[in-house]
Amino acid sequence: MKKIISIVTSILIFASAYVTAFADYENTHKNTGDLKQDILAIAGTQIGYTSDDSGSKYDSAVSGTYENWSGAFIGWCANEATAPEAVIPRTADINKLYEFYESDGKIYNPDEHFPGEGDLVFLSKNGKINLCGFVTDSDNEYITVIVGGENNAVYKKMYSVTLSKIYAYATPDYNVDSDHKPGKHMTTASALNFRPEPTTSSSVICTIPLGTIVTITSINGEWGKITYNGTEGWINLQYVVPYDDSHIDTSEYSVLWNVIDISKWQGNINWDKIAETNINGVIIRIGLRGTATKELLTDEKFFEYYKGAINAGLHVGCYFYSAATTNEEAREEANYVVDMIRKHNLKFDMPVYMDMEDEVVRRTGRTQIFNSTKAFLDVMKEENIYTGVYCSTTWAQDYYTPALFSGHSLWIADWHDKCGYEGDYGMWQYTDRGSVSGIDANYTDLNLCYINYPKLIADQGYNKIPDENTKIIPGDINNDGLVTASDARIALRTAAKLHTLTEKETKKADMDSDGKVTASDARKILRISAKLE
Repeated sequence: MKKIISIVTSILIFASAYVTAFADYENTHKNTGDLKQDILAIAGTQIGYTSDDSGSKYDSAVSGTYENWSGAFIGWCANEATAPEAVIPRTADINKLYEFYESDGKIYNPDEHFPGEGDLVFLSKNGKINLCGFVTDSDNEYITVIVGGENNAVYKKMYSVTLSKIYAYATPDYNVDSDHKPGKHMTTASALNFRPEPTTSSSVICTIPLGTIVTITSINGEWGKITYNGTEGWINLQYVVPYDDSHIDTSEYSVLWNVIDISKWQGNINWDKIAETNINGVIIRIGLRGTATKELLTDEKFFEYYKGAINAGLHVGCYFYSAATTNEEAREEANYVVDMIRKHNLKFDMPVYMDMEDEVVRRTGRTQIFNSTKAFLDVMKEENIYTGVYCSTTWAQDYYTPALFSGHSLWIADWHDKCGYEGDYGMWQYTDRGSVSGIDANYTDLNLCYINYPKLIADQGYNKIPDENTKIIPGDINNDGLVTASDARIALRTAAKLHTLTEKETKKADMDSDGKVTASDARKILRISAKLE
């Protein structure tokens, strides 16, 4: 009788989903630290939710292509519980979810596994996986499951363990250890929440800026305990990376800056918010070569981003995504960038990079890759434009020699705790999973820059820096011949130690001639731009 009542209850719950269509089901569960129970409780808060828009509510926490939103629901629940991706990956593609557990030896056929609480059950239709849900209870005859996606609803239902549509079970390891260890870490979110307890339901003491070095003293799941501004509290470890200071030197050009790199895939950007972060510079994709068409194209967001970055007072450079398979094509790409700079009077105080990573380039072999890169660099050198190469550690080690970068810059992509490249490099892209306020995209590449490129470029006369005898216009920091609000913003960022000026720029920004750039100088420049002085 108890089993019959449970079945009837499940049917009623399922039917009620259609009565409560479009209800705004919030996650009311407060995480306890018991990952399995938290995930199941969160899933339970969604029973009855319906949608006719492919479950976009849940898609916000995942990425991937899928036929329905069952996988997105799984990922959303895991995200709400702050589960490590090693437990449940954030993909809405059910087949990829299945492959993840299969590769880890955690997939079991229905006839050889007795399902338990917290297992995932994969359901099929016509022999293909089409749904996935959480097992909340089981016995020798039935399993109780919370599933999202079938008929665009979240429901709780009981299945016979012998039901043919049960395709397989997966067993997430809810006790997996964190990848992080106590020690120095660096924050990768522009405003990381600092909480008194290791749970998202805890209040926020304050936010910690991007690129802040913190020392984690203990680990609790995906949370790390730190002391910040004299207060003990917790931060979520998905927004930090281990900090490596082995590449810092003490040369006159030594800095430690936070730099982002962006292309059209970052979507809309609120540059006012970017200006409020601890970001010093930005590298913008200026263009690319189509791998199939061979056509040279300008990134459709370049000019919008360039203007926004300049007005935000950031140091700005660019990169060209190369698909050059010959020396001639590499020179063509370099000349394309040069023409863009000359035609539009672009002013870069960071390097212009050749982005080398495409598979079509890799297939040309070591000798051609080296020669194509050198051809690009040579053109830029003739034009007196300070240039560099972006590539992975493996690419740099396999295809280049240190001598190639004499007079140029190397920008290494290495998404690990420590950069594996043993030679000299000026910038390290340490993650592609940064969280930056003001950027539409979920993730943005983050970099550590070790060289004060604006000073180096100015000191060595690169990028067509005007002759020192050129008339100095007080307040015209960006050297466009005008005193505008953009100059005032640069001065304000300099006063806040978020921007570094060259000696000549400092002279133009120091309006009261006291030898330093302050908020008072910024206000004076702003008044001049508004024609109030």
